[in-house]
Amino acid sequence: MNQKITLLFFAALWMMGTTAANAAPTGGVVAGSHLSLLARNFFWDHRDHTFGNSKREWGQGLQAHFSSGYTPGPIGLGLDAHAYAALKLDSSRSRAGTQLLPLKTNGRARSESTSVGGAVKLRMG
Repeated sequence: MNQKITLLFFAALWMMGTTAANAAPTGGVVAGSHLSLLARNFFWDHRDHTFGNSKREWGQGLQAHFSSGYTPGPIGLGLDAHAYAALKLDSSRSRAGTQLLPLKTNGRARSESTSVGGAVKLRMG
């Protein structure tokens, strides 16, 4: 369920960015909009040959940042939004703990981790 909400949010941000990019430059909220997407794949392999401990995790990170322009007029309103997602590609209880992925209470790495937020912005003048 959480993954579906995250995917829907990323799709909505993408659609807003596509609409902003294809809209006529009339100024205001749409023309001043900007959407940036970033995907990172990270593999962490720490082998301690002295004590025989091996910590190894592999994850995929996604970031979306949306910033709108402002409404016309003496007081302009806008919206900034962000969404972050981390997906576990490979890990196990014996190899977890690299701090690449957040841990559950049982010591295993979580399968996914998400964060969504936003802010309304105001411009005067």
